[in-house]
Amino acid sequence: MKKFIDRRHLDAYDNNVDIKKDFFTSLEEAWKVTPSKQNFMPYKIHIIGPDAQEYKDKLYAICLRNEGKVDTLSDEQLIERYIHRPPSYHSITNCSYALIITQRLITNPNVRQQKRLYKGHVAEQMDPKKQDAINSLASFEAGLFCNALQYYLLQKDIDSCYTGCFRNNLDTWKTLSFVNENPIMIMTIGKGKIFVPRDPENDRPDLDEIINIVK
Repeated sequence: MKKFIDRRHLDAYDNNVDIKKDFFTSLEEAWKVTPSKQNFMPYKIHIIGPDAQEYKDKLYAICLRNEGKVDTLSDEQLIERYIHRPPSYHSITNCSYALIITQRLITNPNVRQQKRLYKGHVAEQMDPKKQDAINSLASFEAGLFCNALQYYLLQKDIDSCYTGCFRNNLDTWKTLSFVNENPIMIMTIGKGKIFVPRDPENDRPDLDEIINIVK
């Protein structure tokens, strides 16, 4: 019977632990179980590994600049804000693997998809002019994949975090040239080193606030 481990938010990873084998095994496990509308899987996962620190630092800078812009802070004010403690997404810089999930334009449909296209089916996943129309679908499916990945990682005592502090405007991603389609989310993965203690002032909403039972 598989063990169940609670997910914990963390401040830092221990990137001296080699998780490569378990990480890629978990990727394959998540790929096998994640559903997708008509099996298009309209997202791409860019993996920044242990030997690509420069890319991790650039990714962190993208998130930091976005926070400064959203909060209308100068660089000096942003530095002052985090003079005693870095932002929660600082773990991007010390994770083993940083994942950037973006949309993906489908260019190689499978046999079943080709048959549907021949019959007149419209595949928005294959039309660059219609990708905005399936942004929510791509985001939903990418979320399903990342949630499955997180589950399989937890079974191997590997931790993960998510970051959404960025803009999907590609002009803000020029330092990472391989990101050429709209970003959906950032996921960091590694062996947790420093975990964030539970803060009673930062509880999630009660269940009845997000559940509506229709009668």
